[in-house]
Amino acid sequence: MDYQILNTKKAFTLVELLITVGIISIIAVVGGDILLTVTRAYKKAQTLGEVEQNGTYASTVLENSLRNSSDVEDCSSPPCEKIPEGATVSTNSINLISAKDGIRSQVLYVPGSG
Repeated sequence: MDYQILNTKKAFTLVELLITVGIISIIAVVGGDILLTVTRAYKKAQTLGEVEQNGTYASTVLENSLRNSSDVEDCSSPPCEKIPEGATVSTNSINLISAKDGIRSQVLYVPGSG
């Protein structure tokens, strides 16, 4: 006996479609999470690079000011006193006096919270 199937439509069942949509949803969530993590890491690295660059610039400017000064004064208490070369001081306010034109630049140390 030959059985002949009369209705031979090729289609997906509802269960197959739901499983496919579920798998695609899981892949999208995992992919989105990975993308978000990579984006955050990139922004963090970029910000740290900028902070490092700014800190390097600030220390270079301060170093050049110190090297080009003829005198350094301790101004933590009024009258400013000249700091002898090679001396160590614990103060948060100094004046740098330029060797070229005698201009005074005040340097303040403000402790941070971290």
